[in-house]
Amino acid sequence: MHSPEASPYSKSGNQLGGILTNLLNGSQAATPNVTFSNQSQWVQTNAIFSISTPFFLNESQVLAAIWKSKGNVSYAIVPPSLMVNNVTSQFDHFSIPLGLLNPPFTTGQGNKASADFQSLSKALEQSLKDTLGSQQLVEPVVNSFQNNSGSSIAYADLYFPPGATNEAAIRQAIVNNLSTFQSRNVTVDPLSVIPAVAVNISFTILNQFYTTDLSNGASGNANTFKNSVLSWIGGNFVNF
Repeated sequence: MHSPEASPYSKSGNQLGGILTNLLNGSQAATPNVTFSNQSQWVQTNAIFSISTPFFLNESQVLAAIWKSKGNVSYAIVPPSLMVNNVTSQFDHFSIPLGLLNPPFTTGQGNKASADFQSLSKALEQSLKDTLGSQQLVEPVVNSFQNNSGSSIAYADLYFPPGATNEAAIRQAIVNNLSTFQSRNVTVDPLSVIPAVAVNISFTILNQFYTTDLSNGASGNANTFKNSVLSWIGGNFVNF
């Protein structure tokens, strides 16, 4: 769970307790016990409730209600970390590294508590929400940044409902919406999202006799022939 400010902590028990009492048509038999611990610099939360109710607890219904109410809180949740009696919701999970051309890497990006990490991860996560919302993105989680010769690589985990999308569609959507990231002063290298593929094509031409100037890439004959080949074959790749 991303580190929220102090005020959301005190509200966690009340919000979850309200969901449980409404679902179970009951009342809280005791004050809930909510505790927090360090989870790789994020906040691991554990809440124990005692509910007086005539109904049996359906963990899946509770999970669905919690996710439905997620917009009422100011903090984000790592989706698979949310459990009710050790039952968790199912998600399709995609790990997408994003190479950043801007901003450059800073040592602060290695510390989740730093302003550098928080501002850059927030910009990336909001851009991913804007880009992938139509594919039913549940939550983007930027876990870490790595130094890549002065540039940054952002490691993002993306969670979707089962069957909502696929990795190819996700990567293409990111490349198609680079301006969304740019609007938050983040430049994503498109080749880090969809890498270039090397393709070696060879063939023998029958109705063209070889002349030595064809081996000279600067010659007019070689350039004319090269452009002819590229316009034919290159056009096929563009249309894929």
